[in-house]
Amino acid sequence: MSGAQADQLQRWLDDRAPEGQRLDFKQALHLVSKSDKRETLKDLTAMGNGGGGMLVFGVAEAKADGETVADYVVELTDPALPGRLRDLIATSVRPTLRWHPSVVEQARGYVLVVEIERSPLGPYMVESHGEHRYWRRVHDQALPMDERLVHDMYAEAARWESNRDALWAELRLPLEPTWSARPWLSVSAVPEYLVGQPFDPSVRDLESLRYELEDTDCARIAGLDQLGARFGIWSDGFVAEADADRAAGTSFPPAPQALARIHRSGALGIGLHLATAHRLDAVRALNAHLDYAGRLWTSAGISAIELRIELSQLHQVASDPDEPFPLAHRATGAPPPGVAMQEIVRVDDLTVAVSRHRMLRRFADRIANAFGERRSTRRVRDRAPPHTRRPGRWSRDSWSHPLPTYGERSAGVHRRDGQCATTGAPRGARLVAGWRVARFRGRHCGRARVCDRRLPSSGLHALYRPSTRCRRRGQLGPGGLGSEARASATHRRLGGR
Repeated sequence: MSGAQADQLQRWLDDRAPEGQRLDFKQALHLVSKSDKRETLKDLTAMGNGGGGMLVFGVAEAKADGETVADYVVELTDPALPGRLRDLIATSVRPTLRWHPSVVEQARGYVLVVEIERSPLGPYMVESHGEHRYWRRVHDQALPMDERLVHDMYAEAARWESNRDALWAELRLPLEPTWSARPWLSVSAVPEYLVGQPFDPSVRDLESLRYELEDTDCARIAGLDQLGARFGIWSDGFVAEADADRAAGTSFPPAPQALARIHRSGALGIGLHLATAHRLDAVRALNAHLDYAGRLWTSAGISAIELRIELSQLHQVASDPDEPFPLAHRATGAPPPGVAMQEIVRVDDLTVAVSRHRMLRRFADRIANAFGERRSTRRVRDRAPPHTRRPGRWSRDSWSHPLPTYGERSAGVHRRDGQCATTGAPRGARLVAGWRVARFRGRHCGRARVCDRRLPSSGLHALYRPSTRCRRRGQLGPGGLGSEARASATHRRLGGR
């Protein structure tokens, strides 16, 4: 339970909030008889087919001026109800119901708040307990849908899917890089369903658009503290630019290193150059923008977005030796590689108190894999010192960097074939400072020989954090860094700065 949910429940009770298209109060939740289950499924699917909304189980209703309003709390006492409801929904609704339950604790029980989202695949159907029907909420009633209405909703879902690419092009997303000599990280988002123009500047004042983070580093990096001052309010969006100062002895042009645009429709575009002269912390800027946009989307009633994260222009190499960005492995004549992810994301996941969104962490993993190639699964122990031996088993999905191009010479142990036992690179090859590109799984993962995996030193390495920890303190855990201190020390020993 969050404080916001408890406050929202109290406001409903204090204001005697009326039921409507997106809000329904239920005094109890019964899941015993078939008729009880049919009625519950009907209410849930009707809310989703009506555009989405909330069902609140544990609040009594009353009549006031011809409307049904919230009256008082009738606490639910069976702790197994949320789990039984989850099982019922999983086996009785097609397509899969998009719902998010929340428990608001009370003195002697709890209130269950269920948020229902509209399906992008077509209308929900109840197909169990003798039911194969479609329901739709109209104001405060659940009414059956006729064949024509069902056909129209399927056609609407198909049109939205076919027009999605055209919508992205119309909104000019993802943002184009302002300079072609740097790898470009772009984050773009479009509401899952368009809800008019929630960010029309003619109806939204500046104060309602300002996120109160003026005293934090994230706000300064993202430019949110200067919204309306240095960065004007938009006709189609506002643009925030973070210019990298020209350093002595460098040839960086005075081009913006970061861009952000929020459109009237609720679409968002963010672009960041990597490996700049003065390092722009990409992770902190991205999270500041996403947190800010998430609050705007929430205020506009947007519950889900289609989020796209892409890293392009990987064929470009940083000219500053202090800020290297390695080349990706590709065949001669092949197009420049790129890394992209695109999926539907809940807006609530962008505003929770976490340092990084899970999609950013998966994207960081994909970047590391894009800069690697398959490596032999045979363990190598040819006279290697004990501190470099891998106590665990090699995995077939281990990765290693193909051809390091920058950094200091390898300090690793070389095998008889002349290759470095740490990276697999030829004897004397140069390592890429700030990168570790070998990934291992098993009961115990390697130590010094595989502690060189970090993403570029431009700040993107902070995207990658451990998902689990190895049992032995200071070693690599499956899929992540188990010890920041040990990784940093080993990184320096292998030639990293």
